[in-house]
Amino acid sequence: MTASGGTRTSAHTPAGSTFPTDTGYATASWLGAAAMGVTVVAALTLRRAPDSTTTGPADLPESSRPAKGHRAV
Repeated sequence: MTASGGTRTSAHTPAGSTFPTDTGYATASWLGAAAMGVTVVAALTLRRAPDSTTTGPADLPESSRPAKGHRAV
């Protein structure tokens, strides 16, 4: 459970009760779902195209290239 979910459930726990009310669980669940949705949208938005900025051997400085006659492992 996230920190915001824990805060929500503790805010919906009546004094002297051990467990939160159903509303507290529902609110925490909706907040978690919203956070997951924002994360998915951000990941899809920030995802790079497979061939847009990949670093290939031609982009490496000479000191980083394998020695002639040796294969990179």
